Amino acid sequence: MSGRGRTRPDIVSGSHGGYGMRVQTKRNIVRTARSALLVMLVCAIGLTCAADCPAPDLNGDCRVDMADFAVLVDQWLMGPDYTTEGLHAYWALNETEGLWAYDSSGHGFTAQLKNNPLWRPQGGIVAGAIELDGVNDSLSAGFVLNPAEGPFSVFAWVKGGDDRQVILTQLDGVGVGREWLQIDTSNGYLITRLTDGTSLLQSQTVITDGDWHHVGVVWDGLRRSLYVDGQQVAHDEEPIAGLQWCNGGLSIGAGKTGADYTFWDGLIDDMRIFARVLNEEEIHTLSTPPEFPPNSADFNGSDGIDMADFALLADYWLVGPPGEYRCIWVDSWYWNPSFMSPSEADDLIATCRENNINTVIVQVRKVGDAAYNSNVEPRIESWIGGGPSFDPLGYLIDIAHDTSGGKPYVQVHAWFVAQRISKLETLHPEHVLSQHPDYVMLDVNGNEIADNGRYIDPGHPGAVDWNVEVILDCLRNYAIDGINLDYIRYPGSAWGYNPVSVARFNAVYGKTGTPSLSDPDWSDWRRECITLAVKKIYIQSMRIDPGVVLTVDTINWGWGYDNYTASSPYASVFQDWVGWLRSGIIDYNTLMGYVCQSCECTGCPVSNPIRYQNWCNLSLDNDDKRGSILSTGAYLQLKVQDAIDQLLWARSRNAAGLNIYDWYSEVSRNEIGESRADFYRELKNQVFPEWVDPPKPEWKTHPETAILEGHITDGPLPVDHATVEVVGLPEACTVTDGSGWYGILDVPPGEHTLRIRFYDVDLTVPVVVPHPGDIITVDADLANRP
Repeated sequence: MSGRGRTRPDIVSGSHGGYGMRVQTKRNIVRTARSALLVMLVCAIGLTCAADCPAPDLNGDCRVDMADFAVLVDQWLMGPDYTTEGLHAYWALNETEGLWAYDSSGHGFTAQLKNNPLWRPQGGIVAGAIELDGVNDSLSAGFVLNPAEGPFSVFAWVKGGDDRQVILTQLDGVGVGREWLQIDTSNGYLITRLTDGTSLLQSQTVITDGDWHHVGVVWDGLRRSLYVDGQQVAHDEEPIAGLQWCNGGLSIGAGKTGADYTFWDGLIDDMRIFARVLNEEEIHTLSTPPEFPPNSADFNGSDGIDMADFALLADYWLVGPPGEYRCIWVDSWYWNPSFMSPSEADDLIATCRENNINTVIVQVRKVGDAAYNSNVEPRIESWIGGGPSFDPLGYLIDIAHDTSGGKPYVQVHAWFVAQRISKLETLHPEHVLSQHPDYVMLDVNGNEIADNGRYIDPGHPGAVDWNVEVILDCLRNYAIDGINLDYIRYPGSAWGYNPVSVARFNAVYGKTGTPSLSDPDWSDWRRECITLAVKKIYIQSMRIDPGVVLTVDTINWGWGYDNYTASSPYASVFQDWVGWLRSGIIDYNTLMGYVCQSCECTGCPVSNPIRYQNWCNLSLDNDDKRGSILSTGAYLQLKVQDAIDQLLWARSRNAAGLNIYDWYSEVSRNEIGESRADFYRELKNQVFPEWVDPPKPEWKTHPETAILEGHITDGPLPVDHATVEVVGLPEACTVTDGSGWYGILDVPPGEHTLRIRFYDVDLTVPVVVPHPGDIITVDADLANRP
C-alpha cells in the first residue's frame, strides 16, 4: 500500500520472480564451463592434483592449441553418444576422495558416503568407481523420484555382489520403499522389487560372476523390464496396476532396512536415473563403454565427448585458465594473531602464498573503529601491535601486492562490520555514536542493546551515509582489491525502531504511530533500507574504482532454503541476499556456511551436511548475474577433513570461490588433536595444490550496460522515496533513499528518458549513455522543474 496516492515501486527482491530458479544465461554457461574445467584442471580423473599441464592438454605438450582440438575431435567421433534427454540423476562415481558422490545431472542429488567405501579412480568400467565392502558400506541420497508418478529408467554398471545384496533401493518415507535393483535369494539373478504390491520381477540372468555387467530396470507405466548388458532379460507379460507410492530417499549398495545381508560387496559405477523410458538403442549405447582412454577429453564429466567439451577446450584455449577465489577471513580482535603487527602480517601472507590462498579478507572495522589511518573513525590504537606509527592495512597491502622475485599477488579485501557498531566498550570521542547518538537502532520497546552490542539503523539517512563515507575514505586512500560487508542487516525482526526511520516509514505509507511487528509493509521497509544501503555502497565505490569487488557476508540460519521469503535472512533480519544477487548490486555472495559437518542435529528435518548444501545451492541457483563464494566454518569442525569436504563439495558445484572462517581458529574445536599445520597440509594437498589467480568478473572487465545515479532534491532538501525509473526498462524502477539518492543498474547505452515521480510531480529528464560501464550522474531539483 502506498501513502497519499503515491505509486510505490516494488524494489524488494520478490519483484524479480520466483526464488530458486536458475536461468541459463550466456554468462552462466561460460562460467559453469570454466568452473568445471577448473575442477578438471586441479583434480582430473587420471591426473594428479598437482598436474603441471592443463587438463585440456590432450597431446602432452603442456599447451592448449589446434593439436588438442584434433585429439578431441578424434575421440568425439570414437565415443558413444550417451543420451542426456530426461536425465534426472547421475552419479558418475568418478571422485578420487571425500565423502560425497556428486550428481552430474545438474539437479543436486548429491549422495553421502556411509562407513567409508573406497574410491577406485582407475577401477571403473567408465573411469572411476566406488567399492563397497559388503559389511556396512553404502551411499545415501535424498528423495529423487516417486515410482508412482510416471515412467522412468534406471541403469548402472556393477561388478561383484552376492545373493540378496542390493544395488539400489528406496527407503520408506511416506509410502512404501522398494528395492529397485537387487540379486535374488539364491541364484545370483537380477530382480526388481518395484511392484504394485503383488509381485516382483525376476530374470534368469546371473550377474554375480565377478565380471562387469550393465544392469537396469525400465517402468513404462504399465510394465516393468529388466536389462543386463543391453539386452532385455525379463518383462511383465501383462500390465500391472501401477507402482507403489513413496517419497523416501535412495540408498546405493544397501537395503532399505540396512540388514547385514543386503550390503553390496563389489564395485558400482555410472548410475543414471531418467524420468522417461529409454528405447532399445539408447539402452544398448549406455551399455557400451567408451573405446578411448576414460575421461581424457571428457572435461565436463558426462562420460561422452560432445559440444560441451569442445566449448571447454575452446574457452581455455582463447581465455586461459579460469580463476577461483581462495579466501580466508582474518578478524582483528585481540585474542587472535591477525595483521596488527608486521610479524603477524608477514606470517599471514607467507602462509597464504605457501598454501595457494589468493585472497585475504581482513577485518579493518569491527565496532566503529579502524585498523588503518581513517579520516572518519578512530584507530584501534591499543590493539595495533606495531605502535602508533604502524598502519596495519597499509603494510599488509604492501607485502600482499609485492610480486618481486616471482611472488604471487595476494588480493586484500577490506572487511567492514556495517550495522553492529559497538560491543558495549567505552566509546571513543570520535566514535559515530559519540558524535551521532541519534543514529542508534532501537527495538519495538525502545531498547538499544542487541546481542550484547549496539547497532546503527539503516533507516536513518545519516547512519547510511556515515557507513558509505567510511568505506569510500578507505577506498580513496588504500589499494584494496575488494570491500566485504558484514552485519549488513538488522539483529532481528523486533529491531529497526529508530524514530527517524519510523517517521519516514509513516510518511511514505500514510500511517501513524509505532509500526506493528506483523505489518508486512514495515518488513518491506526495513528490507528496502538495507537493500538501498548495499546498492549505494556498490555504485559509489565503483565511481572511485570500477574494478573493486563487493562481497557480502550473508546468513543462512535454520532451514529456510526451500521457502526463502519465510527464511531467517529475508523475514527475520531483512537481508535479502538472493535479491541482491539477482539484481546485481553485489559482486559475490560470501555465504557464511557455518555448519558442523559431523555434528548430530537433533530434531532437524535434514542432516547438517544436507543443510549446508541446500543453502549453498540456493545461492548458486540465483547467482547467474553475479557469483557465489562458498565458505566453511573451519572453527566448528570436529576434524580437518570435514572442512576439506565442504570446500571440495562447493568447488564441485561450480562456485566462483571458496572461503575459510577463519585465520587462527581453523582447528579450535577439533576433537582428534589435529593442528593448524595439519589443516594447511590437507588444504594444500586436497583443495589448493597449485596457485590459481582469482577470477576477473566479466561484468566489470567487459560490462554490457551502464549505471545511472544521482540525487533528487526539492530546493535544499532531499526528496525521500521519490520513484525513479528509466522509461521502457520496468525492472529498473527504484526509489530514492533518505538523502535523495537513487541508483539504477543495467541501463544499455543509448538515449533514454529518466522519469521522476513524487506525489503530484511527474518529471522527465533526457539522458544519454555513451558507453557500457559508464556511471552517469543525473541530479534533479524538483523546485526548478519547468
